[in-house]
Amino acid sequence: LVSETKPVALAPDRGDEIAIELTRTVPVPTLPTVDGVEWIERRSPLLSAHRSTEAGREVRHRAGVVLPYGYHDLAYPRRMWPTIYVIGGFGATHLAAADAAAALRASEARGAIPQAVWVFLDAETAWGHHGFCDSETNGPVGKALVEEFIPFLEERFRLIAAPTARIVTGHSSGGWSALHLLLSHPDTFGACFA
Repeated sequence: LVSETKPVALAPDRGDEIAIELTRTVPVPTLPTVDGVEWIERRSPLLSAHRSTEAGREVRHRAGVVLPYGYHDLAYPRRMWPTIYVIGGFGATHLAAADAAAALRASEARGAIPQAVWVFLDAETAWGHHGFCDSETNGPVGKALVEEFIPFLEERFRLIAAPTARIVTGHSSGGWSALHLLLSHPDTFGACFA
């Protein structure tokens, strides 16, 4: 819920009571249709249990998955794919997959950009970027990623389920998040580019 903007004049010599009415809801954004991008949203049992004191609070993993050239081609020589997990900087979400897809899937990029499944993760919360750092405030976000979401993605998208085939990368806040994930979960990720 949000309010309309309202000008307010405050004075130190009077006690003002200001009413702010929540009159509108922020619409749920519609996900763009982009060739080669699949949008994933999946309930997290670990994070939902962490928020169980908040009635009906359900926490979901979200990702934009960019599939490489040849992914759906049954004649393509590669059937299983390495994964590059991307964490954007402060304010970025999984929706960055829509902007990156054209460059990642372009024929000119096949020799320069690793041919992999690119998973753009959402690290945003009501408090800002959680960085996949387990905490009392954010809950077990790193643990939920490696124990719930990555295994689900590996089943869903024919991903190679080995640390040597999982790279985590990020920019700015996403860069230190990527480094934190590699150091905290060395049995999950094989490399980091921050």
